[in-house]
Amino acid sequence: MEKKIIKRNKTKLFFAFLGSVLFVAAGFYILDKPMKLIPGLENIVGSAAIVFFGALSVFAFLFLMNNKPAVIVDETGITDYSTNIGVGHIKWEDITEFTIRKVFNHRFIIVHVKNPEVYINKASGTKKWLRKRNNAMYGSPISIPENNIKHNIDELYNLFLLEWEIRNGDKIA
Repeated sequence: MEKKIIKRNKTKLFFAFLGSVLFVAAGFYILDKPMKLIPGLENIVGSAAIVFFGALSVFAFLFLMNNKPAVIVDETGITDYSTNIGVGHIKWEDITEFTIRKVFNHRFIIVHVKNPEVYINKASGTKKWLRKRNNAMYGSPISIPENNIKHNIDELYNLFLLEWEIRNGDKIA
């Protein structure tokens, strides 16, 4: 099989970065020019916007500067760098099925694996907690969001199925 490289969607990443920077600026504005509607609320809202969207802008910027592909599909498996909690390499023999989920108009491919704990435990701290959360919600710690890839998600799903079927015959769930 020829290696397939799926790139990041840098346009959407740029707009995520830009939007988060604007929310940080709004947070500073709220702190600088409080409306005095509810005493103290401006401090909480402004500070929360700066912290949350500040962190989001850093992650979006780092992803923008990162030239790694989002996903690599080759004869050994799938390599996932599509998100900050991407698990890296997933062997074909570890995969049990693929599903597409939709949450609030955002679609993503769930890669179900035999031993999710192995992929959860490859991380620590917040990444580990997020992988556990994904596993509890979707039955797998591995998800590839449509917004992060520069490829049609249905085509990528079909590519995954085709390559997995070639290696696993009639084991498709």
